Amino acid sequence: MWLGASGLFSFYVANCGAYNATDGSLGAIVLPLWLYLSAVAIIFGACVNAETERQTARDSTVGSAGVGA
Repeated sequence: MWLGASGLFSFYVANCGAYNATDGSLGAIVLPLWLYLSAVAIIFGACVNAETERQTARDSTVGSAGVGA
């Protein structure tokens, strides 16, 4: 997800934003925005990982203890 977001953001900066033609302070927005998008991707990945770990803690693939014994 992070690589995809970085790739799309790189494409946007290269093609859609005219940061070189405008004031230098506007170009300074690019790095914090990329860092913000990276943080959101990492937090989303951590949430998915935590939910996956929580689900495996309640192993639902094993039947009840008394069945088949």
